[in-house]
Amino acid sequence: MRFDILGFILVIAAAAGCQSGSIHASPAGTLEPKATGSQWHASPAGTADGDGSAAKPWDLKTVFAQPAAVKGGDTIWLHGGTYKIQGLMTSKLTGAEGKPIVLRQAMGERATFDTGDTSANRIRIQGAYAWYWGFEVMSSATGTRVAHFTSEAPRGVGIDVSASEPNTPDAKGLKLINIAIHDTQGGIGFWSHAYEGEIYGCLVYNNGCNNHQHGIYTQNNQGIKRLVDNLIFENSGWGIHAYGSNKAYLNNFHIEGNILWNNGAIFKGYNRNIHVGGGRVAENPVVLNNFTYFDPALYNGGISAEVGYGEGAKNATVKDNWLSAAKGTALMLKSQGATISGNSFYGPVTGGDPATYPQNKFYTDRPAGLYVLVRPNLYEKGRANIGVFNWDNKPTVTADVSAVLKKGEAFIIKDAQNFYGPVVAQGVYKGRPIELPMDLKATASIIGGPMIGYDNDQLPVKQPVHTPREFGAFVLLKQP
Repeated sequence: MRFDILGFILVIAAAAGCQSGSIHASPAGTLEPKATGSQWHASPAGTADGDGSAAKPWDLKTVFAQPAAVKGGDTIWLHGGTYKIQGLMTSKLTGAEGKPIVLRQAMGERATFDTGDTSANRIRIQGAYAWYWGFEVMSSATGTRVAHFTSEAPRGVGIDVSASEPNTPDAKGLKLINIAIHDTQGGIGFWSHAYEGEIYGCLVYNNGCNNHQHGIYTQNNQGIKRLVDNLIFENSGWGIHAYGSNKAYLNNFHIEGNILWNNGAIFKGYNRNIHVGGGRVAENPVVLNNFTYFDPALYNGGISAEVGYGEGAKNATVKDNWLSAAKGTALMLKSQGATISGNSFYGPVTGGDPATYPQNKFYTDRPAGLYVLVRPNLYEKGRANIGVFNWDNKPTVTADVSAVLKKGEAFIIKDAQNFYGPVVAQGVYKGRPIELPMDLKATASIIGGPMIGYDNDQLPVKQPVHTPREFGAFVLLKQP
């Protein structure tokens, strides 16, 4: 079966007579802007007196203020090292439609924004038509994750795209691309004044100090807001939290190709991987081709996808997802009018039962077979996210990456659960499916502790446990 969906070709190939299949979402092309503009440079040792050259780079504060020489279509390269975020640092980079300013990690280097040990330290992105790409955002604070309220722990906050306060200026066309954000308070806030924007290909994990801090917290009113191809896991609250009071808008979310698992696990146990709904009807949410999972060996509970909490949703689309919550709820649906088809649900479903939506698979017993999701990266050729449901518990599985690599290209495989750790596979692509190990154990450790929570409701930080053989998530990277 083939569906042409927003520039993707979705191919589902199931082996005859069995329940196995591989799922590929292949982009028609990449969206990486052509390098037609000027090239500028920033580094941790840069200064306001620099000229933006490789020899005399700028500092981050100067870059965020947009030097007069920087125009739409230009690229600013972030060179390796640690950029200290002190206080509220606001970027106002403003490009033009079709000519974004790109702030991007330099090739082969590791640029880290460290928000440190106070909630006063945070990054705010305003401006318009600017793409933030490929770097790392984290807090190195090793002290407690206990807060008096939701954001008062001695720990730096992550990224706010626009702001939730009234009278915030509109910010159109902002994108976060392939950023790793971890161990901050709050992960990413993606607010209503940031419209027609996108969070794409990001790794969002180990963020939060309580169950009110999430991987991505978002609201939307104007245009379509896209959350696509992200890896979101082990945050202290929800994974994707599209929520607000009756004064907030929750319209036109496009949530596609994300792989989410075990959100809530580092605090009180499983929460929601995907959540859309609140005090106002959420209009036209699209939840498409996502993989979500909760490890049944760790906790009971968890909702893989909740579409229509509170006042519910209107005209929801939930298609071609694999939603697994063996001891929780696979889908919780509350929508005025809905299109629900092509999904596989393992675990209870409420509001979307088989009689009402027969064009889905509903599993009450553990499934069998192999399902592999390959999502080629729209912005970087040779990069892809790979999600695996390995219900037969094989020690290795294979993935068809012919939509990502060409014969003769070198590649490495990173385990998303230990992204900055050693590679788990590498080689030269020979035109055949590549092999993925499923007996992995190492995970990225939580930074900070030993306690997490509110001052009157705290628990020991729970270090992440690697998912078992039946589920895995990987990042494929082409090598020079």
